[in-house]
Amino acid sequence: MDKPKHEAELIFLFKQIWKWDKGMYLSMALYTIFFSLTPLIAIYVPKLIIDSLQSQDWQRILFIVIGGFVLSASCAFMTEFLRGNYRMRFNAVRYKLIEQLNLTTMTMPYPLTEDADILDKLRTISQTLLNPHAGAGGIMEKLLSIFGSIVGVISLVAVISTLNIWVLLALLVTILATYTLSLKAGQYEEQRGEAYHGAFRRHYYTTETSVDFRFGKDIRMYHLGGLVKAKRDEAAANAITISKGQANKKLGSELLIAVIGLLRDLLIYGYITYSLLRGEIISGDFFLYTGAATTVVFWLSETMRDFSFIQVQRSYVRKYQDFIREARIPEDSGLPVTDFLSGFDIEFQDVSFSYPGSDKLILEHLNLNIPYGERLALVGENGAGKTTIVKLLTRLYEPTSGQILLNGRNIQDYDYTGYQNLISTILQDAKVFPFTLAENIAMETDIDAQRLDATINHSGLQSLVGSLPDGAETWLLKILNENGIDLSGGQRQKMFLARALYENRPFIILDEPTAALDPLAEYEMYQSFDRTIEDRSAIYISHRLSSTQFCDHIAFLEHGRITEFGTHQSLIKQGGSYAELFEIQAQYYRDKKVAEEGGRNAEEC
Repeated sequence: MDKPKHEAELIFLFKQIWKWDKGMYLSMALYTIFFSLTPLIAIYVPKLIIDSLQSQDWQRILFIVIGGFVLSASCAFMTEFLRGNYRMRFNAVRYKLIEQLNLTTMTMPYPLTEDADILDKLRTISQTLLNPHAGAGGIMEKLLSIFGSIVGVISLVAVISTLNIWVLLALLVTILATYTLSLKAGQYEEQRGEAYHGAFRRHYYTTETSVDFRFGKDIRMYHLGGLVKAKRDEAAANAITISKGQANKKLGSELLIAVIGLLRDLLIYGYITYSLLRGEIISGDFFLYTGAATTVVFWLSETMRDFSFIQVQRSYVRKYQDFIREARIPEDSGLPVTDFLSGFDIEFQDVSFSYPGSDKLILEHLNLNIPYGERLALVGENGAGKTTIVKLLTRLYEPTSGQILLNGRNIQDYDYTGYQNLISTILQDAKVFPFTLAENIAMETDIDAQRLDATINHSGLQSLVGSLPDGAETWLLKILNENGIDLSGGQRQKMFLARALYENRPFIILDEPTAALDPLAEYEMYQSFDRTIEDRSAIYISHRLSSTQFCDHIAFLEHGRITEFGTHQSLIKQGGSYAELFEIQAQYYRDKKVAEEGGRNAEEC
């Protein structure tokens, strides 16, 4: 299936400018007028003065000098004012593009967040978009001067054409050669850009890891400084090698451009001087033509460089367009889920799944029914597929084969956002955000104070909140607020559970959020949480089988299949893998208890 075509990059940018700040077009128009007048004043004023000197018309000379100064100063002031005004305006548009990129990144399909190619592409787009002189920002910046340059060049070319048409043709040929060389150098830089940004991403990650305090304990305990440095140096070496190749290509292009420019100047200025010596032009004309030639050479060279720059930077705008289009979740158009807010059944029908780019099946022909109000425990060893079930159920991924049904209908048929709002999920790697405690629980800005208080009480956070200087409005972490605090592992687990309670959704999934707690604390928290959620459906995932005995049913997974299913008591009676693993864990805690009691007795003696 062919990808839908996107509009041309420049048209896209012009539309963005029109959408966010139409005043930029007025700035462009006024800048073009004043910018193109500046060189004409610069070349005609000296000519008029020299011509007037021959007639010694001092009054006329004074008028020309004063008038030229006023015009020149006015144009200079207006161009600088308009340039500064335009720069603020185009940066505001660029920030809108950055905002759109950020929103797309936060909502794009989850599988893309684990795709290395997508991450490299995102790094490339982000770096060029954050740089006001590259990508979309670079193009908008060049657009301001390029129109004025074109108008100015046309007027100067008209002046030079009165001298000799062959001089003009030679000038245009050399400028075209300059453009071609600049374009090729830019294209090479762009071709190697993907590789450079990939190496830079790896270097950035290793650099950030070395200064990220979250890795501080591991780096020190395992003396990882050497390993991290080696990875960083390897990535840096790759980036430097690519960068050197780009620089050498650009240097070669610049040297050729300089040689062409030298030959061009010899031809043009030689012909003008020859014409003056032969009396074909007068002194005033000499200054007129040399000034026009100097300015047009400079402007044409810069304009051609700008065109080649825009040609190269267009590719980054195209990457931005592609990413926004491909990464955006389609607008919700599925069936509404409002009828299911009070209850629904879930069924896995012959579901198999393998992660993108892999042929290994994580789940194989899995069948599972979860009636509304069910407390289901998913247990099994690492890699059995427990978390993968959660990812499929929450539509972070789609099954490779088979289907998941909501009240008998494929969950893919339902409105995406609406469906996700049916489920509260607390994952084993849930994160603390550098916001207030209240915002970390509610995960929104418009917080229901009454619901927040009830959630804090039901989750066991009331003693913590009561001890904090600003209560629930206390900031967490010191990233955005220097007075932010850090929570202990147990406090974090309670806060994560509070998130699920605050959302008040009909289906709740707990994917080992209590791993930091001891077994007894985990069991008690699960029991308390289970009483709090009342008649809602819930899936509990845990390595500790003792923590999920209260569940209505337990599904034991091995190698992506449900090998045992039933209540805790029935599975113990079966004497299968579940019973064996339960006995191993129970024996471990019995031995640990004996060892602890032995230690206490020894201390008493």
